[in-house]
Amino acid sequence: MRKIVGAMAIATLFGSGLTGLPAAGAAAGGRVGTAPFTGTATFFGSPECVAGPHQDIDATIIGKKAATLRIEGCVDLSNASNIRFTGTFTIAWSQRRSVTGTVTTTPAHAPSPCASGIPVPIDLELTPVRAHGQPRPPIAFAGNWCSPGAPNVPGPISGTLTGALPPILH
Repeated sequence: MRKIVGAMAIATLFGSGLTGLPAAGAAAGGRVGTAPFTGTATFFGSPECVAGPHQDIDATIIGKKAATLRIEGCVDLSNASNIRFTGTFTIAWSQRRSVTGTVTTTPAHAPSPCASGIPVPIDLELTPVRAHGQPRPPIAFAGNWCSPGAPNVPGPISGTLTGALPPILH
């Protein structure tokens, strides 16, 4: 029962809104691109996440060249009407290049059906940081996770990244 409640809380987190960011980076004058991704998402207990579970997303971005996306952070379940995710991300590709930054929750889209598991829409804003510590235009992460509803069990996730993406991805 506790596993199902945890999965439903995460579903509430990511399914609590209506729309994600339409075209991150457009308003800031960045070159907007879109790239699809597929991978897995897992949640589990962690002492560093005191108000809810830890969430990991590992995905492959399909662009001009393949890249990996790693998102990790904490789900804050302390306020049922305002469940939030905060964490970090890394987009990495060949030749040891990468983009890193912070991740926050954005209003979520309606969930897509899953072949199995609990459908959970996950919409996040990825804010890249330049080498000099200055933020770049955000990247919108819009994904659908088929949660198995159990901690430490990965479930498939897929979606798109939209925004000021590195040129290698679009």
